[in-house]
Amino acid sequence: MLIAYLHGFLSGPQALKRRVLENWLKENHPETDFDAPDYPDIPAEAIAALDAWAKERQSEHPCLVGSSMGGFMATVLQCRYGFKIALVNPCTHPQDYFPALCDIPQHNDFTGADFVLRPEMIETLRTLDSECARRDPQKTRVFLQKGDEVLDYRKSLAFYAACAPEVQEGGCHAFDNFAAILPKIYTFFAGC
Repeated sequence: MLIAYLHGFLSGPQALKRRVLENWLKENHPETDFDAPDYPDIPAEAIAALDAWAKERQSEHPCLVGSSMGGFMATVLQCRYGFKIALVNPCTHPQDYFPALCDIPQHNDFTGADFVLRPEMIETLRTLDSECARRDPQKTRVFLQKGDEVLDYRKSLAFYAACAPEVQEGGCHAFDNFAAILPKIYTFFAGC
């Protein structure tokens, strides 16, 4: 089995959740392959890079763990390729959040990249979001924490309602005690 971690906006493949997941797999399921593809923060560039990665790894039927914006991208890839996905405080309808970030210089501390999001990127997000309507509840697990200070968990709760999301009190956007849900994620992925 191949499990891949998709990081969020202004993050990277060296994010803490990625390291926690990789270490947990090494300790508990060393036979499992792991990957954490790197991709840019600009939406069109991000999905192009992830699409290329998915085409390259498609025959391995990767299972994706997506956090925040990585959860959104994982949902798009599921709709395109049928992958199983586990979403951790996923960004739902990112076109609702990104206008506040447009025309403001951004810096990604993980990658060192400097960039500016432009209003025309919102249309890219709308188009990608429309693909997410074809998500497969049978191949999706969702974990939410009500204390997410960045994203409104209720949007994800409504959007992924058919996926029976697990909602925890408190927490934060980074997802407190991420390691505690990894056995559930692994069991879900292994139950093919």
